[in-house]
Amino acid sequence: MTEKGEMIMTELEKLKKYLDDNGYDCEMLNHSDNPHYFSKPRNEPDQIIVYGPGHKRSWDVVCHDFSYGGPDGLLELYGDLCTDVIGWLTADDVIKIIENNKKNGGIPIDSMDDIKEDWYLW
Repeated sequence: MTEKGEMIMTELEKLKKYLDDNGYDCEMLNHSDNPHYFSKPRNEPDQIIVYGPGHKRSWDVVCHDFSYGGPDGLLELYGDLCTDVIGWLTADDVIKIIENNKKNGGIPIDSMDDIKEDWYLW
């Protein structure tokens, strides 16, 4: 919460809101009791799975102790949007990747450099 009592959304929650608002078939999961994901239990969602036609898994993002960027609250993406894991992403970064994927006919990106204009480098 902020000093004014406003709720602060996590990057995962921001992305889930975008996906819901845009009609994506997706679910947010909490694996906080799984020791493979966390060094200490947390009571918050850690994964979004997005489904394509036929409710088949298309891509997902995770944010946990062992994901690329997870300890900093950032997202790791893998699946049909990219050819390899891409980490240290904000929700806005993932949204840009989604929008780019729509524009280019569904061709996955190799790295953030594929859509880089003013991207930061990590």
